[in-house]
Amino acid sequence: MIIGPGIGTFKETQSLVLKLIRTLEIPIILDADGLTALATQPKTLPLKNRSLILTPHPGEMARLIRSTVKEVLEDRIGLSKNFSQTQHVHLILKGTSHPDHYPQRRGFYQSNRQSRNGLRRDRGCPHRNDRWIGLPGI
Repeated sequence: MIIGPGIGTFKETQSLVLKLIRTLEIPIILDADGLTALATQPKTLPLKNRSLILTPHPGEMARLIRSTVKEVLEDRIGLSKNFSQTQHVHLILKGTSHPDHYPQRRGFYQSNRQSRNGLRRDRGCPHRNDRWIGLPGI
């Protein structure tokens, strides 16, 4: 299940997102407004024995770890790996250097795509290059 893109940030919606994260026993991909909801209640994690995939850009990652975008960009790989392992989530940190970490230590995939402001954007369609959220929904 993909939760987040376009759902909004109303308190009721955020409460529902958090309830779904805690109760659903199927794999969940959390992006956009879903990550915003999670950032409001960081004690929701870790969820052991669950497949939770987070796909934040550096700004969303900064909110999740209560840090700054600058700090995220300075140590993308270290922060991603640490967060993935301590919170028991699969993490795909979007941006120009794109480390993807999995809590089972299977390694990481890193692609180097140029973008401005650390976001994966392409002219004309803001999410055209965001393959990580699009592929599971196909």
